Amino acid sequence: MHAFIAHHLPHDGLSFPVIETGSGNPLVLLHGGGSRAAHFMPLMRHLSSQYRVIAYDQRGFGANMVPPGTPIDHPLWARDLLGMLDALGIERAPVLGWSLGCSVAINAAARSPERIDGLVLVGAPDPARPVDVAALRRRQSEYGALDSEELGRRARSDLAGQLAPDFADDTAILDALVADRMAASPAMQARVIDAYATRPDLLAAARLVRVPALLVTGEHDRISPPSSGAAMARALGAPDPEIVAGAGHYIAAEKPEALAHIVAQLLPSTKARP
Repeated sequence: MHAFIAHHLPHDGLSFPVIETGSGNPLVLLHGGGSRAAHFMPLMRHLSSQYRVIAYDQRGFGANMVPPGTPIDHPLWARDLLGMLDALGIERAPVLGWSLGCSVAINAAARSPERIDGLVLVGAPDPARPVDVAALRRRQSEYGALDSEELGRRARSDLAGQLAPDFADDTAILDALVADRMAASPAMQARVIDAYATRPDLLAAARLVRVPALLVTGEHDRISPPSSGAAMARALGAPDPEIVAGAGHYIAAEKPEALAHIVAQLLPSTKARP
């Protein structure tokens, strides 16, 4: 079993918390909204025998504190990925993105295909459904009126509804997901919600991607259901999405071993598309 190494890397005037483990060729993991690098630790354990697995808190999430006046937006999240590759001394690597991380990975691959070896896109956003920033702002406003104890209960209830039925009462998973969401301050969460609205046209970006890609979705994913992945797969020139039985939106927490198996099947054969 490989140990986890936690450290910070400077980039663009910020300090990016990084977790890594394993050895071999690098694989970078990008977390979703309301989460952080630590979300991937169960998955990283399963991948560490094959890869040097790296995850970091994206700007505005977890312990990556962004000072007032410093911007947060989708283009910066994509540029941060390339900057982190530089900071890690990695010329080129495959990237696994989950949820929001899929958008970041697609935009980075469209911008700098020479840096990205392949994409595994887990729970990718439905490109036909715009980000409902108004609804997210309303939820954040409601959260802001709650004390810390009630806030934790509300977050727990919201997250349970996004898990597969077999995991909706899993205390360990829910505890970890609530900790991920609560790691950033309410003020930082509000700034990130505004940043969601800067998401560019994902299908247009996907059509520019020239590296192999695979989409993965959970059988019970209510946020990114299996039926929503067809358009993205066509834009990427990718096969139909792989469906993980018994999983919801949080596949890396619910079914880490199954997801690791899918990753291992794709990455050894990755070759850039002409």
